Amino acid sequence: MDKLSITDIALLYRYASDMNQIDFKKKEFMSDQSQLIRSVITAIDLAVKISRGGISRGPLQVKERKVGDIDALCFVAVSRIFAEWRTIHLALEGKGYRSYTTSINFSSRDMIQNLSKIEDGVHLYLKKLGLERSAEDATIPTPTIRQLLQFEAESGIHKKMPQLEEKSAASGLLWTKRQISYQVAVLRNMLNVPSEFPRGEDAGRAAYNEVYAEYHNWALRQVFARTFGSAPPVEQLFLALKLPDDHELADDATTPTLMSHLSEEDSSRDGSKEGENDENELLIALDNFGKDVAEKWEDFLGLFNCIDDKKKKTHPDNILQLSESYVSIHDEYDYDALKPPSPKPLETAKQAVGDFVEDMAPLLSDFESLINKFNMNDPSRV
Repeated sequence: MDKLSITDIALLYRYASDMNQIDFKKKEFMSDQSQLIRSVITAIDLAVKISRGGISRGPLQVKERKVGDIDALCFVAVSRIFAEWRTIHLALEGKGYRSYTTSINFSSRDMIQNLSKIEDGVHLYLKKLGLERSAEDATIPTPTIRQLLQFEAESGIHKKMPQLEEKSAASGLLWTKRQISYQVAVLRNMLNVPSEFPRGEDAGRAAYNEVYAEYHNWALRQVFARTFGSAPPVEQLFLALKLPDDHELADDATTPTLMSHLSEEDSSRDGSKEGENDENELLIALDNFGKDVAEKWEDFLGLFNCIDDKKKKTHPDNILQLSESYVSIHDEYDYDALKPPSPKPLETAKQAVGDFVEDMAPLLSDFESLINKFNMNDPSRV
């Protein structure tokens, strides 16, 4: 996960947004990606499939996109990766960074808890609708975000909207949207230092006022206020977000392995079955993505709440039990070795951040419209 760049995160969100569209050509999409991205997407698909369970036949195939027509479980999976990735790349160790790093770790754990609410909401949706189906037609597609919110609105879970039931998918989505919006706003403002904001501290404070201030009580506002002055220099954050360099990823993608050889044979074989392709793709995922997490493959499934309950109870680092990551989140990275960046890598990093901000805007706008449509923009303070 530490090898994913901010460009990769934007691409994963694009996959989550498009994968249930009826005209989405997954094979073509995957063929354009690096081996790393193909491996991550294969792992996502596997985890989501397990989370769906036997009652669901897969995602709802959408012919004409409407507001919120994104597969709920795929969005959860990608957002959990984003939460972990953000901690790995932004929770930098260093003198004076303690408050800032603590806030990053806290917000990532909080985001994962909110994503769990969405996943639990999907399971409730599948269970209730499954009971209403006949034995001959028991399987149903997993819901889109829009269907999930509509289901909760119509079932009376929320007694007095826009106030939301805390342990609901709508509450989870609302706060997840706010968390992503805040991160995007911070990055956008960082790009405008020093032209619009004198320092990174000012950029962070402006983003907080834009997204969070009206929803936090006095005590929580003071906690956030203490973190702005302890943030690392924006140049260091830009470089951390862009790591690793493109040439490093290229080397990874072109390194010959047994599984890459199987992939080449599979793609050249006429009339190969889709199931065989999926199996080989999974092997490739394990071989390549496993350079970092193969020993923790079961842990990776646990990241998406997909491992057996008995294993969850005995696993010391299950993310939903302890709200703590176990996928290289505490791996040491020698950020002190980062020397002042030359203009070229810094500008490349800024371009990647700018592209991410632009790519995420439609998704966040979509969620904003959906939340307002169902009158679910809960103004309650926490």
